[in-house]
Amino acid sequence: MPVRALFIPIRLQKAIIDPKYFLDYLENNKKPVETQDIPEDADKELSEKEAPSPYELIPLRTDQDLQTIQCPGIQIQGLKITTLNRKPQPFALPIYDEYSFERYYDPPEVITCKERILKFFMEIVMENTRSGFFVATEFVKKIDSEKLLAPSISDLAHLQPHFTSVQISVYTAETTETENEDLQSKAVKVLPTEESSKIEPHSIDLIIVGDSKAFPNLLSAVKEGGFLLWMSDQPKVPSNLKEIAVKNSEKGSLHLFRSQQPILKLSKQFIQITHEDFEWVSQLKLALKEDPQPETQQRRIYIISEGTPRSGILGLAKCISKEPNGEIIRCLFIKEILQDRQILNEQMELDLLFNVYEDSNWGSYMHQLISIEELAKPQPVPDAYVNVLFPGDLSSLRWIQSSLEFKEDPSFCRVHFAPLNFRDV
Repeated sequence: MPVRALFIPIRLQKAIIDPKYFLDYLENNKKPVETQDIPEDADKELSEKEAPSPYELIPLRTDQDLQTIQCPGIQIQGLKITTLNRKPQPFALPIYDEYSFERYYDPPEVITCKERILKFFMEIVMENTRSGFFVATEFVKKIDSEKLLAPSISDLAHLQPHFTSVQISVYTAETTETENEDLQSKAVKVLPTEESSKIEPHSIDLIIVGDSKAFPNLLSAVKEGGFLLWMSDQPKVPSNLKEIAVKNSEKGSLHLFRSQQPILKLSKQFIQITHEDFEWVSQLKLALKEDPQPETQQRRIYIISEGTPRSGILGLAKCISKEPNGEIIRCLFIKEILQDRQILNEQMELDLLFNVYEDSNWGSYMHQLISIEELAKPQPVPDAYVNVLFPGDLSSLRWIQSSLEFKEDPSFCRVHFAPLNFRDV
């Protein structure tokens, strides 16, 4: 069976070549070349690759036991081969991020880039949106590519696998055909402001306010438990919107609000998570299996970890929140002892899935992107080795920090040069 692969030799035990015997064999085994009819419209001259060979086929013998390959005048023994890729496959650029604590409220002197703020806010929105159909709408007077947030929101929402459908739209009074085409290429639909009157009540997960005059008409459109993003230094919002987070960019402050759900009666159950014993596992299983409460009564299960920074509660909450009845799970991760319980009660009123108290601030752990430029900066390390980041791509040759851990008083071997493996070429 023919194998379509490129094989190259990497080592052999010995090779014996008798060039005179080999050439004499070829001369003694010539065959007559038959003339072939060549069409008139074909090229008159045949290339060397197309020209027929004047020699008979050379017999070749192999012996698996002796590991030899032999033909008249040539013998090779102990040949080892390997395969190479026919063509290096293109690699998609990797996405690097870090999982770190991000506080909900920043003081005015702390400035963060707008992209990082939007990534953080969208993490909050997506964690607290159970539906697979995500709808976000931005209202602006006119389209300004530098201030418009809908394209970035669209990119972030389309990266989420649990959103089966994403609908992003922009309502504006002034637009051009070029702007429409540019936004449509980013999966953002542009609509005139007059069409906003057709929006159904409680149908939007996230509303982005760019036009403050349109704000009074937007409140009825946001879902119960939905979010509102407003870029303003001092936004004035009604009492049914609770402020979730505030971040400062170079062009102003961004505020994230949440519409409060009308809850007539709320029952709360608290389960302490510890790594000393696992009695809480049975309690949690029973709590999740309880029959759902009537529509007039809702319940929340708060899993709490206080003073145990390595409890694993964040991963636990993320997993069980996707289970049946998982929408009632709320996570309280208090890394330090909290003395003021009023602060805890105020945070619980926001009804967020993740609530982390660290360094005297409420926040959450988020995946934040790390720029390629930041990663490319060389860092001093005790030892390193040379390797390619992408197989077959020598342009990605880098010094990489070694993962070896040395014992006390080790004997080091310093290497100042390294061979180039032919498979990397």
